Amino acid sequence: MRSIPLFHVALLLVVSWFAADLADDLRPQRLQSTLSNVQPMTGIVLWTTNEAAATAPIQLEYAYLKYSQIVQESGEYDWEPVERLLDEVASRKHQAILDWRLCKPDLGCGPNIISTMAQ
Repeated sequence: MRSIPLFHVALLLVVSWFAADLADDLRPQRLQSTLSNVQPMTGIVLWTTNEAAATAPIQLEYAYLKYSQIVQESGEYDWEPVERLLDEVASRKHQAILDWRLCKPDLGCGPNIISTMAQ
């Protein structure tokens, strides 16, 4: 009959002990606190044009902007559309994510000067 080395027996006992301890940690746990509103940085974002943005418990709003709204020709910038959008979002005590688009199928492309500069 073959005997099992003492080291293997000890190793088996240690692994069994840790496995039993891990099994306690892996059981379902009840939530010990409550969530009463949306937490910051959870990824919930509404479009700035969504009517619910005014009352929803969010902190971020998303908007597309076309370069053509700002740049008409080289060296001439009109930031009023951006300022208006940021003021609107800030009035709801939110922050904005601005997505600048050179070309997008439903929004068209920016002015030629931007297209040329982007190449």
